[in-house]
Amino acid sequence: MAFDIPGSNRRNEKAGASDAPFLQLARPPRRLFVFLGEAGAGKSEIAINLAFALAGAGHPVRFFDLDQTKPLFRSREAAGAMRAAGIVVHGEEQQLDARTVPPGLRDRLGDDGGRVIVDVGGDAQGATMLGQMADVWRDDVAAFLVVNPYRIFAEPQLVADALAAIDRAARVPVTGVVANPNFGAVTTLADVLDGARAVERLIAGTGYPIAAVAAPAPLAARVAAALPESLVLPITRRIVTAWDEAA
Repeated sequence: MAFDIPGSNRRNEKAGASDAPFLQLARPPRRLFVFLGEAGAGKSEIAINLAFALAGAGHPVRFFDLDQTKPLFRSREAAGAMRAAGIVVHGEEQQLDARTVPPGLRDRLGDDGGRVIVDVGGDAQGATMLGQMADVWRDDVAAFLVVNPYRIFAEPQLVADALAAIDRAARVPVTGVVANPNFGAVTTLADVLDGARAVERLIAGTGYPIAAVAAPAPLAARVAAALPESLVLPITRRIVTAWDEAA
């Protein structure tokens, strides 16, 4: 079954240099990407940036928002811009405590015609929604836990417990951890570098690798220079929060 995506026969603008790290995260070629993380970890922003990068490279992209935690950031705010970029967005407004799967997700997980990005709440209940569809998982799925070491959730045992719970509940192994050390718009280079080291300490002994380090786009080049062995994802803010609008 192929995707039925309006406009998918046209390519978007050629992917730019800032998209390259996201495309590298998607290698070897994978079709399904799952991002999990506690509220404030920044997983939605990373998932959205990956969606734009894949769409910019000419891939048909479907984005499912399954984040039903009580979030500080929600990917639905960026839906308009995503649709304008040719990304098909799924995620009906629903009760925050409703553990329902958006219509069509099961079918789309079985498709072979494009890339699917799933933004999921970081708790085990959120992962359980994915576990309900374990029969359609394939070897080309990549699941990432996003960790912001400056959030209250970021304690070694809690992170280890989250990784284990997600593995059990979603019934798909976590591919790796994306370190996303930030304080929002006021994040400094030192914040990112110190935070990246903090995430290394947080996951030490878990057996999971750091797949990438996320950094605000204006800082990404300097972060990459300071961490030459790391894949650095330049994050463009796509989500406007209530306090951004009030500022």
